[in-house]
Amino acid sequence: MAGPVEALVCCRDSTLTSDHGHQLFCKFWRSSDDKPRRLIFISHGLAEHCQRYDDLAVPLAQHDNFVYAHDHVGHGRSEGDRVHVTDFSIYVDDVIKHIEMLKKEHPGVPCFMFGHSMGGLITILTTLRAPDLLKGIVLSGPAITHDSNIVTPLKTFLAKAVAMIWPQYEFASVGSEVICRDEKVVYYYNEDQLVWHGGIKAKWFSCIMAAMEEVQTRFREIKTPYLLLHGSADQLCSIEGSKMMHANTSSEDKTFKIYEGCYHEVLWEIDGQGKQAIKDVVDWIENR
Repeated sequence: MAGPVEALVCCRDSTLTSDHGHQLFCKFWRSSDDKPRRLIFISHGLAEHCQRYDDLAVPLAQHDNFVYAHDHVGHGRSEGDRVHVTDFSIYVDDVIKHIEMLKKEHPGVPCFMFGHSMGGLITILTTLRAPDLLKGIVLSGPAITHDSNIVTPLKTFLAKAVAMIWPQYEFASVGSEVICRDEKVVYYYNEDQLVWHGGIKAKWFSCIMAAMEEVQTRFREIKTPYLLLHGSADQLCSIEGSKMMHANTSSEDKTFKIYEGCYHEVLWEIDGQGKQAIKDVVDWIENR
């Protein structure tokens, strides 16, 4: 007997003008023009872009959800100096504007947000600024804290000093081989012209350090339901940050899943773990 037929998902592109004057590239995924059951915003990570999330957006859209995203300023097809920002609040401003725009178009429809890595940090900052905006959030390998063995106090001090003099100075980037154990994912990442393959910029580094420090002091304010995913072998965003967050938030509905042996991008991992992670995301949202 044939299995259930999966709904055909239609995608379209658009643009959004941010309050800071940037044209942001937007992507939408829908399986029907009927009223959606949920709105789901996807927030991508550093250096990448929203179109890398088709494999997550499609199954979410097949459950009658309206899935949407934009490339953060300075990323992908959006305007702005590449991977440069003067404050993480700019990312949050853009996200809230986009979410509120869609909520006005679909009144009464609950909204969720998925964020990976830097996008996870942006998601946390969003729910801290606007606690009633989202019904739930999903965080994948969120950037909450750094590995003190790699990012030493001296390096942090030097980076902040450089940022004041030369904001767009590029420090060495981390090798792409640590994003995922799937060699095909790494290959396509390296070949992707929309991915930033340069170094980490001094001002951006200073900004993310400040944003992480803020979040670490405000865990108790987080009451939004959440699903937290992290690979046990993540070398880019320390799993200790996720453990610290999960132990200190005030959310009554919270789930923390650790994927053994997985690297940073758990959604695209090998041996069925990536597919399971995507299923975990879909199921968690579906049950809310």
